[in-house]
Amino acid sequence: MAYFGVTPSNVFGQGTKDSFNGDGSTTAFTLSRTVQLATDIEVFISNVRQEPSVAYTVSGTTLTFTGTPASGTGNIYVVHQTANQGTLVPPTGLALTPSTITASGDISGSTLNATGDTSAGDNAAIGFTSTEGLILTGQGSTNDVTIKNDADADVIEIPTGTTNVNLAGNTTVGGTLAVTGASTLTGTVTANGDMVLGGTTPTLTIGDAGAEDAKIVFDGNAQDYHIGLDDSADTLTIGKGSTLGTTTSMAFDANGIITKPLQPAFLAQSANNDQTNLTLNASTAVAFGTEIFDNNSDFTPSTGDGQGGDGSNVKAVFTAPVTGKYHLNFNIRLDNLDTVTQFTMILLITSNRTLQFIHGHGGYAADVNYMSIQGTHLVDMDAGDTASLSVNLPSLGTAQMDINSNTSFSGYLVA
Repeated sequence: MAYFGVTPSNVFGQGTKDSFNGDGSTTAFTLSRTVQLATDIEVFISNVRQEPSVAYTVSGTTLTFTGTPASGTGNIYVVHQTANQGTLVPPTGLALTPSTITASGDISGSTLNATGDTSAGDNAAIGFTSTEGLILTGQGSTNDVTIKNDADADVIEIPTGTTNVNLAGNTTVGGTLAVTGASTLTGTVTANGDMVLGGTTPTLTIGDAGAEDAKIVFDGNAQDYHIGLDDSADTLTIGKGSTLGTTTSMAFDANGIITKPLQPAFLAQSANNDQTNLTLNASTAVAFGTEIFDNNSDFTPSTGDGQGGDGSNVKAVFTAPVTGKYHLNFNIRLDNLDTVTQFTMILLITSNRTLQFIHGHGGYAADVNYMSIQGTHLVDMDAGDTASLSVNLPSLGTAQMDINSNTSFSGYLVA
């Protein structure tokens, strides 16, 4: 048989019948097939045909009566017409002007031109305006999406004629974020994967030349660290914590000068009084009761002055806060040296080893009024190791040598 227009997809169809029992109160019944129009079915109550869209309406598989059918067994039945089983395929070039389109499949093979705008509260839609270009919106119960390809203050902006993407709000990236062009991030970006800057000269700029601090925070499990610009001091700082200026480990100023405020370093002097008449054939700890500076509070000064040379409550120690190489220095002034004693030994005592500095003063025509002995050494120290100074005298001569208060001990971490 020949057809005018489009040939139906299903030429032959099979009708069907649904039966229901009225109970005097129910008005809505479920059909066995989806129905598009009220005229696609014939509805009977007690063998009396009902008028479509007046006595009843349909929506999908739901048949709803405007009145209440009476009680009866099988007194309601519905006949589905076979004309409803075909599929309508519009011919090429046919202009359609429906108010809405509901589709469960794909729209492909042509260009979709949208000329209407969208607004907050609309369903997911595509719109277009001459000033904002493409507008893709979707309002959800939890998250909304708005994409425009011209200047706008929404979530994502793609300026016309460029490859820039402006993210105005907070952005969470679950995988790898690869940036090959220019991107402006004005909110918070959380990346659960890697961030890759591509291109021939990739550049990451933080800040917008404003009078404000800018920083990168490393959020650790036990401790946070930061690298940032302290705008008020014009310095680049590296430190502990998420706030600039709280615990700065290293600072670079505008002249390129680098400071390390917490780097272990100390300088100590003897107590105000001399340590007099050092004991022969013994080692006497040098008393350092005054700290000139102690960057990391690693030096413990003497609690006594060591008068009489007995060394009680005298020992002052430097304790290494971390394992490393430390440069230690001393300058010890000795008074009233007995030439008969022949020599004096300075001991730099560390946990790993004791270093000896021997100075001879025998052969003089008379006792020596004063003499300074300097020493320096690079030592290896483990975290918690200590370093201290002692003066050792042989058993010769008279116990008359003194340690003058103008004596110092210093050191700092090298590596």
